[in-house]
Amino acid sequence: MSDESKLRYKWEQSSDYISISIYIPDIKIKDIKIDFKPRYLKISVKDKVLEGELYKPIYDLESFWYIDNDLLMIELSKVIISDEFLWDKLFINDKQGTRECSVKLSELSQKKQMEYVKDYMYN
Repeated sequence: MSDESKLRYKWEQSSDYISISIYIPDIKIKDIKIDFKPRYLKISVKDKVLEGELYKPIYDLESFWYIDNDLLMIELSKVIISDEFLWDKLFINDKQGTRECSVKLSELSQKKQMEYVKDYMYN
């Protein structure tokens, strides 16, 4: 798939959700098709696509999308496995993603708090 046919996106996370935003001028509901699966996501808008195997599983039936002006907003409900709820990337082969977090340090286990502080201080 060429870069011109891929959707450009931004994402961030909380302890429970992944939020994806895609800027699309003059977006219309009829142009959007989104397929949620526990380990896979496909977003099609007109002739552009974003798809791949997700970094960790989601609750597909609890995930949803909406339009906010010219932004397509997608909310993925995370499956929490022990205290491993932070994702390093959105897709397994993600080259575009970032690791933006809106998680309070107090939400993490003591072990995870120490790992986060160590990672933040030395990277």
